[in-house]
Order: sequence, then structure tokens, then C-alpha cells
Amino acid sequence: MAFNRWVNLSKLQELIKQIKNDEQILRFQELENIIDHNKSIATDYNKLLHLQKVMVKKEFEQSTSLPQAKEEYDIQLQQVLKYPII
Repeated sequence: MAFNRWVNLSKLQELIKQIKNDEQILRFQELENIIDHNKSIATDYNKLLHLQKVMVKKEFEQSTSLPQAKEEYDIQLQQVLKYPII
């Protein structure tokens, strides 16, 4: 039984290693670091996340103001995409 635990632990450690070395994960961490250290990007990105939450909530509620929420989100998305790093 101890052998099975060791094998499972070994597989888990290998999976963690693969995830940590994944190109997409590394790029995401790089972007996260840049966003966290640039007030302007962080502000625009956080606003985008907020508008995304609002849009999803309105979609769930089947609100008639959903098109307006989508438009606000799209405008903010374009603002965020203007940053060359993103």
C-alpha cells in the first residue's frame, strides 16, 4: 500500500512539474507580473474583469440591458488589447 502512495505521489509531482514548465503557464505568469506592476494596465484589466462579471450576471438574469453590458465590455476589451504586451 505504501508503494501505491509513492507511485501516486510521484505521478502528482511529475504533473506539477509539467504544469510549472508549460509555455502557456509561464507566459500567463509573465503577463500577471507585468499587469501587477503597471498601475494603468492593472486598472484597465480590473475594469475589464468587473464588466465581464456584470455581463455574465445580466446574461444569467436574461436582462434587457445585456446588449449594453456587452458593448461596455467590448469597448474595455479593446482598451486592454491596445497594450502591446497583451
